[in-house]
Amino acid sequence: MKPQIPKPYTPIVKALAHTLNQYRFYSSNHPISRDSLEKLARELDLYFQTKEKIIFGTMKDVLVADGETLSDKDPANADLVKAFQKANIDALTLHRGIQAQEISSFLMLLGLRVKDLEAKGGFAKVFESGSFTHIHLATGKFQLVAEG
Repeated sequence: MKPQIPKPYTPIVKALAHTLNQYRFYSSNHPISRDSLEKLARELDLYFQTKEKIIFGTMKDVLVADGETLSDKDPANADLVKAFQKANIDALTLHRGIQAQEISSFLMLLGLRVKDLEAKGGFAKVFESGSFTHIHLATGKFQLVAEG
């Protein structure tokens, strides 16, 4: 059996899920959260050396990254699917030039409890009122298309 070569977005997915979990357990200013955010920012910087953007979405309970479905057995993927579904995010695009502060603001928003989000008008409303220039939400669902 041939070993699988990691996709270029795999470290981003793992770092994004890990950082989101740290933001749920600690404040954004806690050293553990800051370290995790710095690692995520480094992974994004590496990715964006050759790419302009990365698109995430969900298809049922499966995470999709740049059009490829990712294993639903990986806890990082499952965590992001749950977070996106909780916030009603169909698709999320991160663009080159994103900085740690913008990522941090987004993760703080994504980590809010559903009750708190609803009290503020929902995720989309709070997101629109933020100053996100390198993160974009899109509507639309991913669908599995079979060839043949």
